[in-house]
Parts: sequence; C-alpha cells; structure tokens
Amino acid sequence: MSVFTSVTHEDLIGFLTEYDVGTLVEHHGIADGIENSNFFVTTTQGEFVLTLFERVDPEDLPFFMQLTSRLANSGVACMHPVADTSGGFTRKLNGRDAALVVRLAGNWLSEHRPRHCEAVGAELARMHLAGLDFPIRRLNGFSNDWMRNVIEQVRPLASDDDNALLELQMQEIEEAHLGDLPHGIIHADIFQDNVLFENDELSGFIDFYYACYDVLIYDLAITINDWCRTETGHINADFLEPLMRGYESVRPLSAEEQSAMPTMLRRAAFRFWLSRLRDKLFPREGEMVLIKNPDIFKNLLLQHRARPAAEQITTKA
Repeated sequence: MSVFTSVTHEDLIGFLTEYDVGTLVEHHGIADGIENSNFFVTTTQGEFVLTLFERVDPEDLPFFMQLTSRLANSGVACMHPVADTSGGFTRKLNGRDAALVVRLAGNWLSEHRPRHCEAVGAELARMHLAGLDFPIRRLNGFSNDWMRNVIEQVRPLASDDDNALLELQMQEIEEAHLGDLPHGIIHADIFQDNVLFENDELSGFIDFYYACYDVLIYDLAITINDWCRTETGHINADFLEPLMRGYESVRPLSAEEQSAMPTMLRRAAFRFWLSRLRDKLFPREGEMVLIKNPDIFKNLLLQHRARPAAEQITTKA
C-alpha cells in the first residue's frame, strides 16, 4: 500500500467539517499509486477519495483542481474535486495539502479487452479537445532538463549497459524537433490503474497530478505503451488498432503527428523507465511504499528502438 502520511478517523472528522458532505462513516488507504497518500472515504452523503499530496508543488494545485473541475463540467469522464464551504478545493491535513474528490463508480480492469482500449482512446481525445481552451498553463515536470538531471543522479549506480542506453536515448530526445506538433493539456499518466470501468463501460480517468501542457500525441504514446504492451515488451496490434480507432473517431491525427509517433513512443517509454529506475535506486522513505519495476519500460524502449523504420507502428486502424 502506498500511504506516506497516516490519517486517523479523528483527523478526518475534523477535516470534513469544512465540507458539506455529511458525517464520516469510514475510511481506508488505497494500495495503488506511488506519488500521494490516498484514501477511500465514506460519509452519510456519498463516496469520496481523499488525497494528501506528498510531492506535488503547492503552486500547481490550483491548476490540477481547476482543470479537473473544468473537464468534468464539460462532460469528460474524470475525477471531480469537491469544493469546501469557502469555495476552495484544497485544505491542510496533517501537514499536507489535501483534496476531496467524488469517487467514480467502478474499478480499474485487471484484464482488458480491445473494446476497452477503444473507449480509452475516444475519451482521451475528448479530454484533449475539452482542454484546448483551458487558460492555465503548467509545463511538463518531466522535461528534458529533468531527464538529464536524473541520468546524472542514477549514473553511478546504473550498469554500463543501462548508462549507454540512457545516453543514447537522451541524445535522440534532445535532438527531436517537436514544436510544430499540436500542443494542449495532457493527462500524462493514462495507465490502466488510472482508468475506471463499471459494467464494462468507462466511468472515468483519475489521478491528474502529472497533467501539463505538452504535445498531445505524447499523451497518446504514454497510453499506447501501457494499454497495448504485451508481457514481452511488444505492442499488440489487437489493442493498438481499436485504441487508435477510438481516438481518431474524435480527433484525427495529422500526417505530422503520424510521422512523429515512433519518436513519441520511445520518449514515453524512456520517461517511465527513468523515473522508475531512480525510485528503485533511491527509494523514498515512507509507509508501505510500492516500487514499480523499471525493466518493464526499459524492455519496451529496446523493442521500440529495435523496430526497423519499415515496421514502425502504424497508428491507423
């Protein structure tokens, strides 16, 4: 379970006095995720999720809260923050900034099918379109500078082979020219455990705390790398094609975006390999912290790099 900061029943009773959500019935920690402390909360008026932000810059919280409120009010299936009695979306709890959001119905899928990928692709495209006019900009915290800094951090403990791959892929990322590709608000973490389904229907995206302004198809590449990846690190066309069909039924890709997809798939795999490698080599102190396997995305990156140009993934169904 990934809980860094504990919350007692008494703590939560005091916190909820500033919300019009009824009386606390029970709460318990959520096992998934590694960035924040999360709890399911049941009150006499409904079901909610409480998040205590462990590594999020407090200055970024208005962006996340206003974005998800705006998207939810625009009809995007996503988490919806609850305002307190003063109209704010965050309050302090046990020394942390904390937010309460409506708990979406359903659960993430332990085993997904092509039809689920199609639904995810379509909702991702709707989210991209709904966020185009969002007035607040937040730059990607996992920028090229961040990547370069983490490479220097892990270099002394990484293997020679890993260091060589890190440098080779970083050079490609730094030389890529992506400024002309369509930009907008991206989720940046549409992994399977951040998408909920109920009765086989997508009920919503959660965990927007990596959201930022970046290349739209980078979000698509991150999603493909998780939803369409096999255990051996290959991309399964049976999942890729419906995901892309769903996305392009709402927002068709340009020829330039099609051409840039292989680069984006490598960038996306690299970003998650690098962050997981850092967390493995430099584990954070905390209560029941979950460390995710970095080799999953290292192997995927190697598969993307090994694929000849003539066999690069097509994004057309």
